[in-house]
Amino acid sequence: MRRHRATACIALCLALCACAQEEPEQEGSPPPAITAEASADPMQEDTLGPVHYAYDTGVLTRAEISLPLPPDFEESVFAVKFLPTELLDNLGDTACSYENEADDGGCTAEQEIGFALAFLERPIDTYGEAIFDQVDDSMNVEPATVRGHEGFKLETPRGGTMLNYTFLPVAGRTLLLVERNQADSHIGAEALAQVRDSLRFPDE
Repeated sequence: MRRHRATACIALCLALCACAQEEPEQEGSPPPAITAEASADPMQEDTLGPVHYAYDTGVLTRAEISLPLPPDFEESVFAVKFLPTELLDNLGDTACSYENEADDGGCTAEQEIGFALAFLERPIDTYGEAIFDQVDDSMNVEPATVRGHEGFKLETPRGGTMLNYTFLPVAGRTLLLVERNQADSHIGAEALAQVRDSLRFPDE
């Protein structure tokens, strides 16, 4: 019964995405890219599975991390995370750039503010069913659409801040976007948003 309910919730999320109004993109306009005039720009392009992205090496540092997955955070996957370079000195300290929950270890790249990408092995329904089966009052789940790919977003508290997990179907698997930010902090915010805006999927 719970599995049927979870599947129905996923279908509802995807249906709401389809009904959501988005600003139309101009036809024929090329996606943001590094142009000849910007040859000195520190933008670095890379891929994760079939997904292309770019990030500003003058502002952000790319780290490879082990990312715990919701809802129980017992399974971890490989991810790339972009951290504001000015926060790197926090790594290893007793606290990150926000008041994180006290523990015996120091601040890590996984804990610090930033934006992470992971290309998960299974279809989106698998992750949706696990999450919808364990949603509680501290979590918020809603539809999400990124560049025409309709999925769902989970907002949940973890490690002293709110985390936003966006699950998107890509090539029969799932792209996961994870944002850890702080409401009153603007450190690297524009560059981190730029990474998200740079995403290009294999069907584009």
